[in-house]
Amino acid sequence: MTCAEIQTRLTALYDGELEPEPARRLQAHLETCADCARIAGEIRALRAQAMAWNVADGTVWDAVQAKIEAEEVRTVLAELQRLRTEVRQLRAEVAALRDQQRQGFSEQGNRPSPLLPYAPNEKTTGTRLLM
Repeated sequence: MTCAEIQTRLTALYDGELEPEPARRLQAHLETCADCARIAGEIRALRAQAMAWNVADGTVWDAVQAKIEAEEVRTVLAELQRLRTEVRQLRAEVAALRDQQRQGFSEQGNRPSPLLPYAPNEKTTGTRLLM
């Protein structure tokens, strides 16, 4: 691992998020690299200061983590709402295609519908589109 990779994983190490083997390799690097060890020390000091401050529901670190998690939840909920809207639109499109499939031919000159990728036949009629 490079020093840049090590430094980006330090908070994961101190949060206990690393598997044992990557954590061991990271610790071994810190024992041999003064720059990374200095940065690790700064992170530990910052965490210790944050843990020492108290807010209404615990430590500052707990409050920061709760805020981050709340923002992540809002992002996920917004994406979920967008996907629900897209699913509703897709269902409407599928219903329209099924209606056209049941008709078999469009009203334009008795030719297959331009929305269907194939001409309707006995294999494609029913409740499910086969593509």
